[in-house]
Amino acid sequence: MSNVLVIGETDGSEIKNISQQVAAVAAGMGEVTGLVMGSGISEAGMKLSVGKIIMADDTSLENYDPVKYASIASNIVKEHNIETILLGATSMGKDLGPRLAAELNCG
Repeated sequence: MSNVLVIGETDGSEIKNISQQVAAVAAGMGEVTGLVMGSGISEAGMKLSVGKIIMADDTSLENYDPVKYASIASNIVKEHNIETILLGATSMGKDLGPRLAAELNCG
């Protein structure tokens, strides 16, 4: 079993439904860690259905910033020996996925 990272998206204080769907797929793939980034996201982050939650909660992350989000996610991947990363097929996911792959020199 591999270490899987689900990058969750929020809509205010709620986890977006697509993130729960991605977490459900990840559940059968290995040990699942969720990463939620944003500002004031602690309540939303706790709602992501994964075994372990990492929250990057800072006012500088209130609005999606691809450079900051990719840097944070890259560090988490390296620190936690993540082998598989799953994101929703949303605007953010389609932007962040390739950036993260480039930063990690994979994909």
